[in-house]
Amino acid sequence: MSYAGLAKRMTDIGMPMQKTTIFKIEEGDPPRSVSIDELIGFATVFDMDVAPLLLPIELVNERRATEALAAARKTAREITRAVLDLHAQWQRVTELGAYRIPTQQRHTFGAYLGEACDAESVPEKIAEALRKLPNAFAAADREAR
Repeated sequence: MSYAGLAKRMTDIGMPMQKTTIFKIEEGDPPRSVSIDELIGFATVFDMDVAPLLLPIELVNERRATEALAAARKTAREITRAVLDLHAQWQRVTELGAYRIPTQQRHTFGAYLGEACDAESVPEKIAEALRKLPNAFAAADREAR
């Protein structure tokens, strides 16, 4: 957000502020101090608690990085579970003969899924294998007709 945009938002909530004031708070030498009312205003504008605004930015960024890493790990686990489930369902489809899938197509599809299942925490391989799935499903649909 620009200094002008932040100043406008602060003014809109009843805390009149110029963009030069924002600059002095962030970049001044020494930085301009912030009143309690202004601190509450910033928290309101950013839709957050006051406490994180009082912490050093390094600590805030460290916490955000930790949260992002935890979310990435959770997503990787979910993707891995989904790929394993997809692999199991595909095996069931082929075992039940729901589609007349050519042997080569079945082996290719299985190899793609095998790569994804073996990759576990290698997101690039999982993503690469998943990108190939639509073509395998389309080929299976064509064969079923």
